[in-house]
Amino acid sequence: MLAPRPPGPARMFALDMLRGLAVLLVLFTHLPGGQRSIAPVQMLNAIGWCGVDLFFVLSGFLISGLLYKELDRTGGLNLPRFWLRRGLKIWPSYFAAYGSIVALEAVAASSRGDLPALSRIGRRTLVNSIFVQNYFVPLQWPHSWTIAIEEHFYLLLPLLLLAMTAYSRGRPGTAMRGVPIVGAAVAILVLGLRLATPAQEALTGSLYYRTHYRVDALMFGVVLGYLGHHCPNVFARLARQGPLLLLLAASALLVPLAPVRLIHTWGFTLLYLGLGGLVVLAASRPDFGLEGPRPLRWSARALALLGVYSYTIYLGHSALEWLRREAIERLPAPPPPWLDQVAFLVLSVVAGVTLSHAVERPFLRLRERLVPSRRRAAPDPVPMPPGGSSLGTDPKDARVTA
Repeated sequence: MLAPRPPGPARMFALDMLRGLAVLLVLFTHLPGGQRSIAPVQMLNAIGWCGVDLFFVLSGFLISGLLYKELDRTGGLNLPRFWLRRGLKIWPSYFAAYGSIVALEAVAASSRGDLPALSRIGRRTLVNSIFVQNYFVPLQWPHSWTIAIEEHFYLLLPLLLLAMTAYSRGRPGTAMRGVPIVGAAVAILVLGLRLATPAQEALTGSLYYRTHYRVDALMFGVVLGYLGHHCPNVFARLARQGPLLLLLAASALLVPLAPVRLIHTWGFTLLYLGLGGLVVLAASRPDFGLEGPRPLRWSARALALLGVYSYTIYLGHSALEWLRREAIERLPAPPPPWLDQVAFLVLSVVAGVTLSHAVERPFLRLRERLVPSRRRAAPDPVPMPPGGSSLGTDPKDARVTA
């Protein structure tokens, strides 16, 4: 066992490894002084933001798998139940992490009698509390734009699937056949929107942060989830193209080296297409990393353990960035760069683990009492891929936020 697990169904080890990889990339892209470090760290610092796109594809894949299963079982979706379960997973840790920053900022502004700062803090808190901060530049809470995109996705995806079901007159299996078509339409529409955005506006960050420019990555995960749930033979044939999928994923990681305008248009598309291959491979080989030479097993377990705590590590590193800036300003001399970087990585993980055990997991236990997982009440009818684990595993711990 990697760590004490939160309540609910078993996790998929290989997907936890992908979560761990994603959050590790994010940590390196925000590493203090990463651009001035040794060459490997510089490279990770340059490409690390791709971890967010990996989170998006993972989230689309896992969340859609949960919804496909409920449609199979009931022919519909219990929207309040779905949204409450998502909320009890995302909101407590989110508001605990960012609320702590807000409280510290407000105390500091009050002690100075800085009314304009208190006003800015109030406006910032409002937009972040209703998850529209990714439409405000500059960003209001650091790195919280990914969570806003995920919240919009949680809101809209079940509504889309319900609309498709209603259009098919209550035949969910038939309705879901349109998912690849909708996915392709979203991909074309979103890419067209990015291409049509003037270059000057793109430089403000709108193409990077706003939901309608980034939702295609999540929708690609939904299409992969459809193939895994409704077309397991097609999914298995795709997974057998392992070397090609790995080559595409490696090629996608070169996207950050392209010019900014190319990254913010075609680059995002190439990224989710390439990184989606990793999701396919991990889902088709859920126990990958549990066997092999001992050093590889240990490395895989460490990466998967990061994945278990990936959401709260993401939140923790964001809060830590703010605290670090405040602390360094008060030091008589800055710490050595290597010590600053090691402390940032270690304390980000410590903060994430602490936040998970102090806030996230108690609320997950509360969630299981209030709205327990349906897996306790009904067997899982989803076909099993090679390796024996359902592709539709409950994604209560999938975040992404990226």
